[in-house]
Amino acid sequence: MAQFKTYCYEIRLLTNMHVGSGDTNYGIIDKLVQRDLVTGNPSVHASSLKGALREFFTKEKGRDEKNDSFILHVFGSDPKEKDNLKNGEYRFLSADLFLLPVRSSHQQYYLATSPQIAEGLSEKLEMLNIKSLKMGAALATLSKKEIGEKPQIFSGVANTLLEDYSVDLTKTIEPEVAALNTNYDNKLALFGDNFKELAQNLPVIARNQLDNGKSENLWYEEIVPHQSRFITFISIPDNAESNEHFKTFDKELTSSLIQLGANGSIGYGLCKFTKLNAEEV
Repeated sequence: MAQFKTYCYEIRLLTNMHVGSGDTNYGIIDKLVQRDLVTGNPSVHASSLKGALREFFTKEKGRDEKNDSFILHVFGSDPKEKDNLKNGEYRFLSADLFLLPVRSSHQQYYLATSPQIAEGLSEKLEMLNIKSLKMGAALATLSKKEIGEKPQIFSGVANTLLEDYSVDLTKTIEPEVAALNTNYDNKLALFGDNFKELAQNLPVIARNQLDNGKSENLWYEEIVPHQSRFITFISIPDNAESNEHFKTFDKELTSSLIQLGANGSIGYGLCKFTKLNAEEV
């Protein structure tokens, strides 16, 4: 059985993102974003993520989708191919929400997460045998915190409001959490059960199609706001060919802007990927 090694990537949204769920909705919102079926948090399903990355490495980088050895090894055959089908060697996991920006009364925004999110990511790190993640200790610590009605912030002023929530400014902070807070420009905020409300009430934007100045089609679209962070994992076979292709994969992925989801023509879904594993390729 092939041995795999897994790399962890943070996805930072530089613009608003809409990766559509395709679900029929009879409420006011016409187009919903993809969500994790268990947690209900916004997510990018593995198939959507793989498809977007395949499009980047073919169209943006100009590779032949049917004959390029890199594309065939990493992603497999063209989805439209009927003959000589080949599975890709790389395994793509869904991108899970990690940090969600919330408006603040004392600065533009904080980045909200929860012990439940930290616990879920910690479990994935353990399951995938990733021991070299710098934020791993901070996730483990955050997952054990008990948060009441008031969110906890680790820097700022005590009378800060996050959305409509007053906060607790912690007086003691563990070194690993302090390091994580510093990594995110002292904007980390930890919510309890009320994080679910933040994640469920994402911004909704009205979209309109005009014909000679007349509205022909008005619809409402749910978006994940820019500055959100997602975490995803990519597993590769631990062999010479996969390792060699990964050098190209990682370099081009982390040095470029990647577009995820719909509405790329109006600037939606521009993302920056950062590899979080400590070791170098």
